Amino acid sequence: MIPMPRTLKILDTERIVVSSNAELSYYPKAQWADKLPAVFQAKAIEAFEQSKRVRAVGRPGEGLSIDYQLLIDIRAFEYNTSGGADYARIEVFAKILNDRNGRVIASRVVTGEAGVGADEAADVVAGLDEVGKEPGSDEGKTTAIDLYGVEGARRKAQDYQEAAHDNLAGFGREADLLRALISQASWKAW
Repeated sequence: MIPMPRTLKILDTERIVVSSNAELSYYPKAQWADKLPAVFQAKAIEAFEQSKRVRAVGRPGEGLSIDYQLLIDIRAFEYNTSGGADYARIEVFAKILNDRNGRVIASRVVTGEAGVGADEAADVVAGLDEVGKEPGSDEGKTTAIDLYGVEGARRKAQDYQEAAHDNLAGFGREADLLRALISQASWKAW
């Protein structure tokens, strides 16, 4: 089971943290799809599911009979602009707790940094995403940015969102939930 990760209040938000010479702020006009701990929890669960190394993994309240908990403290998850070289930085403390006897069976601090190509929301998010990946794991994969460039990918995302809203126009208030989901699902960095 993976409970909601803990973190300081500045990281417990949908906004992307920027660290610059010991000052913390938020990246303008960009945000995660949910609060960072919820996004991190969802990604951790997804990673365990895809690894096929555990029989079951989930959140508290899902009715799982659990043997272990993965307790996570997010210490840093930021875009750092100190010292001239812009980079993404992550620091996470994780421990595995035996749920039957309360013993910590393993713990580890995981840190990482990755360069950020440009001071653009897409590059910042790509840098943060890159920190946790195995080197070379994305080789051969093509992204919208690869195909269209940052501005072109931004326009495509906006076009798809507008088309989805247009397709729901005839459904009146019955489609309000779908409209809200489309607005939330779109990447807010645009």
